[in-house]
Amino acid sequence: MMRALGVIAASAVLVACGGAPRAVVPRAVSSSGDEQVAAIGDASLSVIARPSDGRTWMSLWIDAGSRDVDPAGIATVAAWAIAEGRGIEARVIPDGTELHVGCESAQVEACVEALAGALGARSIEERALDAALERLRATRRGARADVARAADRLAIAALTGDAAGMDPLGEASADASITRAEVERFVATHYGPARALFVVIGDADEARVRAAIADALVRAPAASGVRAARAFVPSVGARVDVDEQSATSVALAVSDVPRALAIARRATAELEGGSASVFPLRGGEIVLLRGRDADEVIAAATYARALGGERVDALAEDDPRSLARRVGARWVARTSERAEGGLGVGAVIAGGRGDANADDPDARIRDEERTRIEALARASDAAARGEGLTEEADAEGTSIRDEHGTRVVVRAAPIGRVAIAVSIAGGVRDEPARVQGRSALLARLLARCVDAHDAEAWVDASSFGASVEVAPVRALDAVESITRCVRRLAWSPASLEEVRARAIASLDGDSERLARAASVLVPGAPGMIAPSGTLASLAAIDPRSIERAWARLATRGAVTVAIVGEVDATSIARAAMLGLVSLPAPESTRASDAIASVGSEEIVAVRSVDERVEVTIALRDLAPRASDDVGARAALDAWIAALDGPALRVVWARSGSGAEGAWLAIAVRGDEETIAALPARIDRARDAARARIDEALASAIGAMREVRARDVATARARARRLARADEDRAIDESASSRTARALIDGAPRYVIARPPAAEEQRGR
Repeated sequence: MMRALGVIAASAVLVACGGAPRAVVPRAVSSSGDEQVAAIGDASLSVIARPSDGRTWMSLWIDAGSRDVDPAGIATVAAWAIAEGRGIEARVIPDGTELHVGCESAQVEACVEALAGALGARSIEERALDAALERLRATRRGARADVARAADRLAIAALTGDAAGMDPLGEASADASITRAEVERFVATHYGPARALFVVIGDADEARVRAAIADALVRAPAASGVRAARAFVPSVGARVDVDEQSATSVALAVSDVPRALAIARRATAELEGGSASVFPLRGGEIVLLRGRDADEVIAAATYARALGGERVDALAEDDPRSLARRVGARWVARTSERAEGGLGVGAVIAGGRGDANADDPDARIRDEERTRIEALARASDAAARGEGLTEEADAEGTSIRDEHGTRVVVRAAPIGRVAIAVSIAGGVRDEPARVQGRSALLARLLARCVDAHDAEAWVDASSFGASVEVAPVRALDAVESITRCVRRLAWSPASLEEVRARAIASLDGDSERLARAASVLVPGAPGMIAPSGTLASLAAIDPRSIERAWARLATRGAVTVAIVGEVDATSIARAAMLGLVSLPAPESTRASDAIASVGSEEIVAVRSVDERVEVTIALRDLAPRASDDVGARAALDAWIAALDGPALRVVWARSGSGAEGAWLAIAVRGDEETIAALPARIDRARDAARARIDEALASAIGAMREVRARDVATARARARRLARADEDRAIDESASSRTARALIDGAPRYVIARPPAAEEQRGR
């Protein structure tokens, strides 16, 4: 805690002066109390007693910084020149200047004397001025070479609308204006007791400290100017530059320090390798978040600002140096009006990909990326404020939909658990046979990405996804994890091989039979029926295919998150939606026609995996109707009852439905004579199936109602149904009847599987 908050405090001073060390905001900070700032003569004083082994740290803060002078570098040169030769460390931020010194507690008068001398200085030696100017130029060169600092400056410029003076180093083009006369004028205007705060931390005797400061202030001249009022109106926008390396920063305006620290902590927990800084301005705190990818940093910033987190005490700090900076920075930023909002993005893009013959070779890529990032920033900011979202609440829960069709559905229930399911529409409908099973691999990779929450993958004819079940206290963490994985699926070639091996190991006789049926019913997109794929197709899927498919599928409007359990429905729904607002727009592509028709071959011969002859009978109804799954189940039951007997045994049967209609498949076994007469047997069985349809339909409706009732009682199953938008769909008995009859009256396709020996015998 001591180190991390120290970095935050240092950032308050350093970030605009060229940057602070990169570090993560602490996950847990706790303390109580606030600093006491009291008057001492015309000045202000904060004394914080801490055990310090005989050392005392003392800072003199002036409530004027680089925003109070033009050019901004004057404030920095003034502080450095005054500190020269006094054993004082000087730093400047946009709204303040800190002069710091440490000493033995028994010699606090020496500390006071050094700082009082700086406060009363009115003339600047040429030697000190020259040294300060050279230091300014060297520091600026170092800062300009650091792309992370450049991203910070761009983000602050975007947030503040390019407000003047935000960079205490200023611009090199203005250095000629930094003269001795201008520096002395700045000091005379702003350095004086009424514009000063002394911060004393350590175990020095407080009475001695107060007496020494009071005596020194008597000799200090007054500042000729008063503290300027500053309006801070945060903006939403982006600034982009091109360099040899990349970096991204996001700046937010926050109304107070504890909330700013809570946001910083939550965002850095969300960002892999991310860091954050907090520094005050007159009118609000600025939170700077840093990460590798602009989309992810924007998402984390939006998420963290909307949800906040445990408010932490800004002074929960054992490091006296950092605590002195925090107290002083808060004092120089004091104002009655505090800004909240805005979102400024600074992005440095690794490039040099522009037109080498143009006057500005990187103009095109810079403008294109700025337009894209700024649009995302505006959309994220709008979503955080609820704009563009349609929210509906009822007794059961809440649902939120954005303008693209991205959905979050929550059903609150006092069950002591929370189930969360994410569904991504599409996938198998655009999978040709050569990559059949790709959506199943994507689902497994998604589940693996959120594996800390024991995720389970699924894939069906219309979507794929993953679900988790957690304790209520972990629900928000699980939502963060799931939405982060949807935005940016974390996988590698090694993890792909891992899930591929598991997918292949899961293939069984059921998978083989489904694949046979799919090969004749939907040869162009067999995953519609057999989404698990085959050994050959799973082995053929390469990493590039996975990458392209995820980028095409995980887009706005294609994602639904469903949450069931013991939650605050409104807050967790908004959290989930904010985790999805940065999804990319879908590609504009023509819908696939691979599933528009049944395969042209009526009979297909394949080799059996065992020593028995088996025929798969497959039928498909191309007209999608309500309750297709019920109708398909009824037709399946009617066919089984009509076909199964001593000579022809039904050994396996499945049915299903999707947006493109319903299907069924039945595997039967019999001797060669029975198999040869199967088409005629099918024709005879058709009449028997028709006679049983009403009975089968009633049974299928009852069975479906039982399944739905069971799923409703199971949080994870209900969440999956919600995510697939089929929980509340009523059973349409008339439509189910039409589907069932179409599957009985349709023309079947056959897949005949014989063992190699039987094939050889037939050939002879």
